[in-house]
Amino acid sequence: MVTFALRPCAFCGTIMQPRPSDRARWFYARRRYCSKSCAGRAQKRTVNPKTSRYKHVVVPDGRRLMEHRWVMEQAVGRPLLSHEVVHHRNGNKLDNRIENLELTTQVDHSLEHNPPRFPVEKPCAVCGQPFRPPAKHRRIQQTCGRSCLSGLLRIRTLESNRRRALG
Repeated sequence: MVTFALRPCAFCGTIMQPRPSDRARWFYARRRYCSKSCAGRAQKRTVNPKTSRYKHVVVPDGRRLMEHRWVMEQAVGRPLLSHEVVHHRNGNKLDNRIENLELTTQVDHSLEHNPPRFPVEKPCAVCGQPFRPPAKHRRIQQTCGRSCLSGLLRIRTLESNRRRALG
């Protein structure tokens, strides 16, 4: 029979008893909390600075927020919406001065950190007019429409026929 050393819960401090599901000593040794509710409350209460990388504050109404979102809420004078993102201009997540913060949308923030690999707008290979190919075809699409595409295919066919005739 396996014996277990009794340990206190990391959140509430009650002594944890081994459960029938704790089949082995290592299974019991991994448990830090006596119940799921203690684990959930502990996760809400604590913020690991090594994984979070943001300063957290408890605001006057009792909510726990990231400090940069709180500073931006005070600057705009309203609570931030869920789709609004606060961007740190200099990249330092601990610099929460209002001069360093910028309110953006999720799409703009994503484009700021991950610019598209291929140009969003490029000139047509036949007529030269700027056009916006769909994101799926930015790498390969060269013409602005079907009429220019047929012109490009005509030009390529003529060039290949000339090469065959010369070579």
